[in-house]
Amino acid sequence: MNHSKFTQLNSLASIDLIGTEVTQFLDGQLSIDTKSLETHLAKLACFCTHKGRIASLFHILLIENGVRLLLPKSIIEATQAHIKKYAVFFKVEITSNTTELFAICDNQMKTPVSAQLVKIDQTDLQVSFEESDSKELDDSFWFSQLAENQIAWLTQETLEHFLPHNLNLPALKAIDFKKGCFTGQEVIARMQYKGKLKQHLQSLQCQENIEIPSKSKLFQNGKSIGEVICSVTNYANNVTVLALIKDSANLSKHFQTSSENSPILEITS
Repeated sequence: MNHSKFTQLNSLASIDLIGTEVTQFLDGQLSIDTKSLETHLAKLACFCTHKGRIASLFHILLIENGVRLLLPKSIIEATQAHIKKYAVFFKVEITSNTTELFAICDNQMKTPVSAQLVKIDQTDLQVSFEESDSKELDDSFWFSQLAENQIAWLTQETLEHFLPHNLNLPALKAIDFKKGCFTGQEVIARMQYKGKLKQHLQSLQCQENIEIPSKSKLFQNGKSIGEVICSVTNYANNVTVLALIKDSANLSKHFQTSSENSPILEITS
């Protein structure tokens, strides 16, 4: 993207974790080291189940007396429920933040333009928790920017479905193998050091503006060869898809969502 735009993020919300034992709680749950967290840089991280599946994926930053998670509204309730299972043993207050979020996308700005803006790590996005004069209601550019950087997001349908390696989280620095134990860490570490992935995240594009739901199967020559992680209609009115594709697929050939007459998707990554 080579333009700037300020827009209201209707599809996103935030959760605040406040209290004297937030750090102790996060040390046993968060996939990255709490010592690496910053106030003006939101980093990609996740919570996992004991089986190593991603229970929630979000961007996290420091706030006064705690942390703030930025994530899709559709997984707010499930994320809060997951947190409450473990936070009950700590002095942590969990609050779903109803403050409106606003974002700006500008690849020329390397640092926040004001104290109220927080940069989203590994993207050209910045988010504000204070109201902006400019309100554009289409926030698809947020997800388009994530997709361009091969940063996936979870939907209600994909909670506890994917492993961190399926979403390339170690390469995105959303998993810290040196921080110590966290829920699911043993399974994730085994995959990192002893496992062999047979499928990898790929970016695809469809020239038709159609809905491609998460967990949709992708086919090549009539054979199931992949699964959709997430998708978004981008600023060019095409659909960008992040999908988990088997290594046996021919990446130079197109994919389809069902029959031979279904729309064509092509690899862009």
